[in-house]
Amino acid sequence: MNNDEAIAFLRSHQPMPDDVDLSGPLIEEYDEVRRYLESNPDPRAPELLLRSLGRGSGFGVYQLVADTIRVHDRELVIEALQQVLSDETSPSMDWAVEIAGEYLDERLDELILGILVSGPPGQRYFAAAYLADRGEPVPGAVIARALEGDIDDELTRMISEIRTSD
Repeated sequence: MNNDEAIAFLRSHQPMPDDVDLSGPLIEEYDEVRRYLESNPDPRAPELLLRSLGRGSGFGVYQLVADTIRVHDRELVIEALQQVLSDETSPSMDWAVEIAGEYLDERLDELILGILVSGPPGQRYFAAAYLADRGEPVPGAVIARALEGDIDDELTRMISEIRTSD
C-alpha cells in the first residue's frame, strides 16, 4: 500500500457503511488503511478520515481513528474538524464532535456552541465536554437554551460544568 492507494480507499468510502451493512473484509481493509496512515501521515488524510467514520462503531475500529488523526499536523486536523462540524448532515458528525475534544481551539468554538444548543443528545454531550474543557466563558443565554427541552441528567450535569460569562 502507498499513500495514494490509502487516500483513494478513503475517498471511495465517505462514509463507511453503517455497522449493519459493514462486512468483515471491508472493515479489515479500512483498518489496514488506518494503520498505514498512522505510520505514514498524509496531509489529505485528516478530513477524509473524519468523513469516513460511519454510523456505529466499525466493530471497534472507528475508536482507533483518533489515534491515526493524532499523528497528523494539528492545524490540518483543526481545519478538517471545521469542515466536518460545519456539515450538519454528515453521518460522521458524532465522531467529529467527540474527536474535537482533543483539539480545543477557538476556531471550533462557534460550531461546538451550535451543536450544544441544537444537536442530538450524544453530540450535545461531547459539545458540553469540549466547552467545559476549553474553559472559555459561554454566555448564560446559550447555557439556558442548551438546558431547554427534554435532556437527561448526565447532559444537564455536563452543561453545568461549562463556565458562564454572566
